[in-house]
Amino acid sequence: MPRRSRDEMENEDDYEEVSTPEEVQANTTADDEVLRDQVGLDNVVNQVIRIVLGKDMKTQVFKREHIPSELNIRAIGFDKVIQEVNRRLKLIYGLSLEELDAPKESTKKRSKQQFAIVSSLTSEDRLFLGELWSNSVDTVYNDKTVSDTQYFLPSHKQSATPGTNTAMVKLGVMFLVISCIIVSENHISETELFETLKSFGISKNVNIRNSNYGMNLTELISEFVKSDYITKEIIKGNTESENTFTFSLGKRSLLELSPQDVYNYIKIIWGKKFDQVEAGKTIITIERVYQVSLKNEFEENITSSNNEENEAINQEGNNA
Repeated sequence: MPRRSRDEMENEDDYEEVSTPEEVQANTTADDEVLRDQVGLDNVVNQVIRIVLGKDMKTQVFKREHIPSELNIRAIGFDKVIQEVNRRLKLIYGLSLEELDAPKESTKKRSKQQFAIVSSLTSEDRLFLGELWSNSVDTVYNDKTVSDTQYFLPSHKQSATPGTNTAMVKLGVMFLVISCIIVSENHISETELFETLKSFGISKNVNIRNSNYGMNLTELISEFVKSDYITKEIIKGNTESENTFTFSLGKRSLLELSPQDVYNYIKIIWGKKFDQVEAGKTIITIERVYQVSLKNEFEENITSSNNEENEAINQEGNNA
């Protein structure tokens, strides 16, 4: 029986192309190499994620030099690793690894790149998660609710209950510090900052440590500076003892906090003191620092202020 040609077999269902032994060996080798590369990448990425999250827990920035040499990141490529780290952080944790400094062409300068973890969640997502958290820990051992003004005060000593959560208390103080800096047009002296914080009940006495985070105010501010949330500038005097210090917003604050969020924080913290004059100064400062426009927020604040004034006038008229 004559052998059928390939053309005759192409339209038949039972035709199956058979690879040669050499082709099978080549495909197997290629698949093994891809698998080894993927396993190697997974191992490096997992290690880098642990380092990144560990640094963030200590409120420290992540630097390229923090990656151990034994991981041999050069074989894979730093940019490829960071890209995969970012993908997994967003997918699993809702976080993003952002560079604090713009990329430099110089290799030496690139080795000093700094990164910080920021939330990649939308405002709506963060609000939803915040509501879930608040509902689950609405009360703590001291029977205070989240809305209670003394919710964050410990019943006795430092504890691990939600009411004395170290990270939350630090975050609250940080928002207050950032608000003070913005209201002072992104430039405030150490003396003025400490006096303002004192009016909010935060002692500037170096001998007084807050029981929630075990630091005095000077140490806490230093931590914010080290984490790049705020920037500290030294103005030298004739002697070292005559040196003065000023603070402004750090790069990490600009990455983590949107201009709208900063405006809303300040509006809430300052309360009734946040009049049209303060709102105008605040918006101008935010626009200059973030290089954005907050015209709508300013117009809404004026409208809100006018409505409150009209309501107060009407209330006085009704009482009369």
